[in-house]
Amino acid sequence: MIVLSMINQKGGVAKTTTAVNVSCAFNKLSNNNGNDLNVLTVDVDPQGNCSNTLFKSTSGSDGTIARLFERDFYDERSIIQKTRFNNINIIPSNITLGEKEFVAANLLKAHDRVNMYLDTIKNDYDICVIDCPPSLGLFSLNALVASDYILIPTHLEKYAIDGIKDLFKTVQTIKKVNSKIKILGILPVMVDKRYKLHKQLKSEMKNRFGEYFLENVEISTNAPLKNASANHKSIFEYDYNATTYKQYLKLSEWIMKVVELNE
Repeated sequence: MIVLSMINQKGGVAKTTTAVNVSCAFNKLSNNNGNDLNVLTVDVDPQGNCSNTLFKSTSGSDGTIARLFERDFYDERSIIQKTRFNNINIIPSNITLGEKEFVAANLLKAHDRVNMYLDTIKNDYDICVIDCPPSLGLFSLNALVASDYILIPTHLEKYAIDGIKDLFKTVQTIKKVNSKIKILGILPVMVDKRYKLHKQLKSEMKNRFGEYFLENVEISTNAPLKNASANHKSIFEYDYNATTYKQYLKLSEWIMKVVELNE
C-alpha cells in the first residue's frame, strides 16, 4: 500500500478538496481501466470535512480515528467505514479527535500510531490518501511518519512560500524516522489566470522550488468545484464538464504514474 498525505500547515488551501477528489479520481481511473484499486482515505483533521463528504455519520469516537490515540494500541477493523463509492473506504474523524491531542502526547509512540495501524492493513489496499489538519501538530506528524509521499496544495500568495519552506524542513527532520518519505510536489490550487499576481507568484514559486512546483497539473478556481465542495460532493459527482473535473483526473493520472501505482 502506498501512503500519500495532503499536507500544508496553512488552512483553506484545498487539502480536503484535493484528498476527496484524488481518492475519487483513483477509483474512477481504475474502473475505466478495468483494474479496480482499493482506496483508503484517512481523515486526521478534527474538523472532519473529508469525512463529512465521503462518510456522513461520524458521531462518537468508537468508529473514528480517535481510537488510535488511546492508551492501548488499537488494531481492529471497526474504524474502517464504507463510503458511497465502490472500492473507497474511510477512517473518519470528528471533533473528538481534537480532544485526544491534549493527552495523546504522553502515549507510547504517540507520533507512530497511524503508521502502526496502517501497517496492519497494508495488504488490504493499494493506496491510502491522508487528509491532514492545518497545523504541524501531533496528527500531521503521524501522517508524515506514515507517508511514502506528500503533496502540498497551496494558494498563490507571498505567505505561502515561507510556510512551504518550514514544511520542507519538517520533512527533513521526519526522514530521521521515516527515510522513505518523498515530496511529490507543490500543487497550486484555486489558480485564476486572470490575476496578474497569480502569474507573478507562479513564476516566483517555480524559481524558488524548481521541479517541486507542479504548474502542469495545477487546479483552477471555478464555480462547479466550489459548489461541489459546498454540497459535500466530489467534482466527479457534480459536473463532468467542469475544467476542474479534467484537472483532477490529470493530476491523479500523473500521481499514479509517479508513484508507480498500477492502473
